[in-house]
Amino acid sequence: MTCYLPHATPGAFYAHQVYRRTLEPIAEQLVESGVDVAFGGGKRYFTARRADGTTLVDRLRTKGYRVIDTLAAADTITSGKVIGLFASKHMPYAHKGRGDYLPRAVGKALEILSNDAAERDEGFMLVVEGSMIDYVSHRNDSEGILAEMRRRHPEKRFIPAPPDDETCGCNNCKYMKMVTLENICACLENESPEIVLDEEVRRRAERSILNMINIK
Repeated sequence: MTCYLPHATPGAFYAHQVYRRTLEPIAEQLVESGVDVAFGGGKRYFTARRADGTTLVDRLRTKGYRVIDTLAAADTITSGKVIGLFASKHMPYAHKGRGDYLPRAVGKALEILSNDAAERDEGFMLVVEGSMIDYVSHRNDSEGILAEMRRRHPEKRFIPAPPDDETCGCNNCKYMKMVTLENICACLENESPEIVLDEEVRRRAERSILNMINIK
């Protein structure tokens, strides 16, 4: 995870709470969940002192977890229960220093889980979320959105809208401007303009549409 571990997406797989922002109870349920490996942020929720003077980190260790605070500390770990708390809350944004954390964390989690699953002769489920693109999108941070997308797909070219130069006007498409409610209404009433498709293309398109309609 690039978010904090008691966040809604990871929490949905191990916790049961009415409200997603009851973070302390969600963190407590992670301790009791039996999750094998969890990497992400949220250290503050696990190091805070409880009424009895202990922390959730203390409880994790009594249950046999290795609790680490840097991903490098996992380099020598190849099996067993591990919780990595690498930031007080969220991990940094891609354009603010997160680096290659996510692919390294996924690779290490896969190594540990695969080794343990092979010993038990059973499978496992791994949940991965690059959460921070959600946050930069909420803030309408175009620089952050592009940085997150480029981090995930360095082989692709992403064109911002509006573009950085005049090579592409995809954010100002004259054809998209033709799609107005008035034109759609006229098209339905007059059945024009008419588009003629190759029959094989038409049948494949119809099959996709019918499959979507039949989803319940």
